[in-house]
Amino acid sequence: MKKWSVAYNFNLNDEIDINEAMELRIGKDPRAGDLHCHKSCFEGKSGSRLLTIRKAINRKAHFRRWPGEYTKANTNCSYQNISDSKRESMDYSQFYIRFQNFINGESKNTEPYFIHEINMEPVGEFAPDFTIYHTKNNPYGFSQTKIHIIDENKRRRKKIGLTRVEGNVAIIVIRISEYTPEQLKNFKRGGIEKFELNWKYVIKDTTQKKNPARTKRSELLSHGSVRGKDLRGVDLNGADLSRVDLYRACMTGVDLTGADLSYANLHSADLRNARMSNVNLTPGYLFKANLTDADLTGADLRNAYLGGANLAGANLTGADLTAADLTDVTWNNTTCPDGTNSNDN
Repeated sequence: MKKWSVAYNFNLNDEIDINEAMELRIGKDPRAGDLHCHKSCFEGKSGSRLLTIRKAINRKAHFRRWPGEYTKANTNCSYQNISDSKRESMDYSQFYIRFQNFINGESKNTEPYFIHEINMEPVGEFAPDFTIYHTKNNPYGFSQTKIHIIDENKRRRKKIGLTRVEGNVAIIVIRISEYTPEQLKNFKRGGIEKFELNWKYVIKDTTQKKNPARTKRSELLSHGSVRGKDLRGVDLNGADLSRVDLYRACMTGVDLTGADLSYANLHSADLRNARMSNVNLTPGYLFKANLTDADLTGADLRNAYLGGANLAGANLTGADLTAADLTDVTWNNTTCPDGTNSNDN
């Protein structure tokens, strides 16, 4: 029995989710307006009329086809054919159509996806829902990106796995099984932005694989503690050091330009002469950190704790210190965010 979380309401001329429909019901009457599986099906005199089904033990509220309303020949809509091809839900097929409209609207042969052509034939349970064939001149070295949308089919979930890069093929997996009806309606967030985040992940992954030094640095710093380690000479430019424990780490003169140090522990870290322009330190913990002569231009220090830190000679031009704790900070010949010298204030 097919179930829907979102339906087309003729009376409102709009899609509504099951929770919105339940609010339109009167008592136990299952009607919530003239409901159909999809607007296109309604206009084409195909598909199914729907009714609302209440939530019960081990059952979520959902839309279901009215019994006996349609003959076998016109029960199915194109959406159902899509869901049947992957043994998936109607929520899957609705998400599929929305994603199809999105990806078809993206620019060809240029950033961000360098699309040459798109294969959208949903053939085979484990086949990709979409395959993007990339232009040969794309900077990422991808020949294809295979996109899988997964909802209720556990066999697909197990076999396909997670977003990753395999050789010159990117595999992006978008799981919608945990989405609420409201979240399924918000395709901008749950579809477009989810895809963009996965795309950025595979780009970052392939970039690191092409740069062994960055991969080694990531392995060294992204997991666990490097408390008290001597990191002088290590290139940390743009590194992801979020939540890393750098207590008493020696980073004198280290290049941290554009690095992500959000939630990092920099208690008593030696950051003298460090290059830290445009670094993310919100909220960073820099209690008693030595930032003498450090370049902190454009740094994000919102909500950072700088109690007892030494900022003598540091350059904070353009830095954001909103809500930062500056208790007992040492100011001496420090360039303030507005460009003035601390000695003149």
